[in-house]
Amino acid sequence: MTSFSEQLSNLTKRAKAAEDSAAAAGAGVREQVAARVDQVQSDAQARTAQAQARLQAADAAADAKLQEVSTQVRGGVQRIKDRINTRQAEIDAALAARQADDAERDAAVAIALAFDAIDYAEAAVLEALLARAQASSYA
Repeated sequence: MTSFSEQLSNLTKRAKAAEDSAAAAGAGVREQVAARVDQVQSDAQARTAQAQARLQAADAAADAKLQEVSTQVRGGVQRIKDRINTRQAEIDAALAARQADDAERDAAVAIALAFDAIDYAEAAVLEALLARAQASSYA
C-alpha cells in the first residue's frame, strides 16, 4: 500500500490535472469537452475500482462511505454528460444563460465538496498515523 504522503501527492497532481483540464476546456470545442468528460468518468471509475480493491478488508462503514461518494461522483459526471449530449445547436440566449448558471453552480458545489473531501482525507490520515503510532508504542 502506498504511503499517505504519496496518496496526498497523487491527489494534488489530480487536482492540478482538473485545473488544467478546465482551463483548456474554456478554449476548446464541444467535442473536446465531451471527450474529456468521458475520460474523467473513465478515470473516476478506475480510481473507484482501485480504492475498492484497497478497501476490501476495511470495515463496513468505510466501504459504505466510499460507495456513497462514488455514487455521487458517478451521478454528477453522468448528469454533466447528459446535459452536454442533450443541448441543441441553437438555444435561445436566456436558456443558455440559465444552463451556464446551473453548470457554474454545479462546479462550485463540486469544488466545495472536493475541499471537504480533502479535509476529511487529511483528518483520516492524521488519525491513521496517530493510531499506528499508538499501536506501535504498545508493541
